[in-house]
Amino acid sequence: MPTLREMVFGVDWGLRNLLTVVRGDGKLWGQIPLRVNPDPEAIAQSLIASLPPHSIVVVESLKGVRKHIKVLPTYLPFLKFQIALKRLAPRKNIKVVTVRPA
Repeated sequence: MPTLREMVFGVDWGLRNLLTVVRGDGKLWGQIPLRVNPDPEAIAQSLIASLPPHSIVVVESLKGVRKHIKVLPTYLPFLKFQIALKRLAPRKNIKVVTVRPA
C-alpha cells in the first residue's frame, strides 16, 4: 500500500505509442511516440529522471507473453526497458512492481 509520500505510475508498452505513463489517479503523465529503433536504456533513464523520489512504478509481467502475443519483437525492447528500470530505480528510491497484464 503506498504511503502519502509515494506516487504510483503505471507504464504500458504499446503498439500505438511506444510507452505511456499514467499516474495512479488516471491522469496522463507522458507518452513516447512509436519509433523504429527504441533505446530501452535511455527511455528508462528518462522516465526515472522525470519521476518524483519514492514513487512506485507498475509494469506488466512478461512471463508467458510468447503464448499470447504474436508480435513478440515489440516486447523484446520492453523486457530490456524493465531490466534497466529495475536497475536504475533504486538510485532514486523508486520501487518497480510487476503485475499480471490482466
